[in-house]
Amino acid sequence: MMKTILIDASSAILLYKADAFSTLIHVYDLRMTPSVFTELTREGYLGTEVFKRCCNRVTRWEGSAEGIKFMPDGFPPLPHLGNGERDTIGQYLQGIGNFIIMDDGRAAAYCRDNSIPYINALLFPRILYLSGILSQTEYRRKVDILIQVGRYSKKIIEYANHCGLKDVEFFLP
Repeated sequence: MMKTILIDASSAILLYKADAFSTLIHVYDLRMTPSVFTELTREGYLGTEVFKRCCNRVTRWEGSAEGIKFMPDGFPPLPHLGNGERDTIGQYLQGIGNFIIMDDGRAAAYCRDNSIPYINALLFPRILYLSGILSQTEYRRKVDILIQVGRYSKKIIEYANHCGLKDVEFFLP
């Protein structure tokens, strides 16, 4: 059975830029809130058409592992978080999902401080590599792109480059 995960817009965009978003929707049951979908599909934004196509697949293949399932909005504000981050965390707190992919610093800190399991987009290629889904060459290519387009500290980059299977076992597909 596939793990169900929640994602915020910044993580989805980063994974799209690293050509890893399509892999994500094939190895996990991906959920996003309407507020995240709205952020991802604004006209003129990079990846808008891809995200719209992925979400159209939900209508055609309801219940399929391929595609994105939507969850309702409307959770009360969490301190200093945008709507997408608030709603994503709110869904997890309502019992939806095994973990979150979150790249917003404040939201990640909230997850960490409240024992909500999460990873950032940079860790996703490492998880795929350790799972045997990505070759080392493909893993390095995706990580290099994420480091270039993301805003990761040296500490986070170091961890993502060297964590082992036991460190990420919970997040494996």
